[in-house]
Amino acid sequence: MNAAQPPEDRLPLSRYGFPFYASRIPDGENTVRPHWHYEMEILYAEAEGTLTVDSRTYPLCPPDLFFLNPRRVHQIERQSPGDVVRLVFDLSILLSPGAHPNGVNHLIDRLVKGSVVFPEHPDGALAEKLLPLVRSLSSHADHEIRPGAESCEILSLLFSLLAVCIRADAFREAPEETQKGVRLVMQIMEAVRARYAESMSVEKLAEEAGISPAYLHRLFRSYTGITPAAYIKTVRLRASCRLLEEGLSVSQVAAAVGIPDTSYFIKLFRDATGMTPHKWIRERQRAESAPEKTASSENGGITP
Repeated sequence: MNAAQPPEDRLPLSRYGFPFYASRIPDGENTVRPHWHYEMEILYAEAEGTLTVDSRTYPLCPPDLFFLNPRRVHQIERQSPGDVVRLVFDLSILLSPGAHPNGVNHLIDRLVKGSVVFPEHPDGALAEKLLPLVRSLSSHADHEIRPGAESCEILSLLFSLLAVCIRADAFREAPEETQKGVRLVMQIMEAVRARYAESMSVEKLAEEAGISPAYLHRLFRSYTGITPAAYIKTVRLRASCRLLEEGLSVSQVAAAVGIPDTSYFIKLFRDATGMTPHKWIRERQRAESAPEKTASSENGGITP
């Protein structure tokens, strides 16, 4: 059994040689819970169902495609057989070194920052032009993409997709209120990531941002799907996993992540992962040693 991890808001694209992956929602798994991430996502559906982005729900009418811009809370419900493929990638892979700052790089930079967005649900002539490109991208599903011929093909498809949207003048300015909200939420998240070891409260973060705790709660939840308090807890728990792997004791870890009450820390950790810190690290060590045992067995019990 793999040791469970607390949820996170940044997808682990760093584990891939090339920051793009395509994955099909497995048969029998018809619900993708509400979540959000920093990366761009394109959803391609050959099944009926619904997609909810923030508070707006769209029907999935196959073949269908959606652009899920970074930092938007979304969830998926599949209601009939058929593929539903998620194409997730880091927009920065489209940046060209040395390119003119007012060209495509400027557009990519604004997409990353959220001041410009892809059309959420392309239709009509735009959808007809995009669908073949998205189908080709979907053919790369369910395996790791490494730099080479395949990554070059994917980049070519992504640039073609970008060109289609540029020619159609499909990009739009995000509302100023949305941009302000995104900037504020990112500011709060950066503060939590930098200072999770300190005594921290939603009230203190709100005061530093010059807003009320109630407004921070409402704004943060609208952009991330969770409360600021839950985010603080998540950041601390993820840090605690790293520290446990480094060999710190449970009490040392609790103090290092800003939860000096060890008993309370253990309760939070168990609620998030389903096991105590001691059991979690044992499961982690067992999972990491399993491949070595298999290799040893396959070589007659002798490790090369």
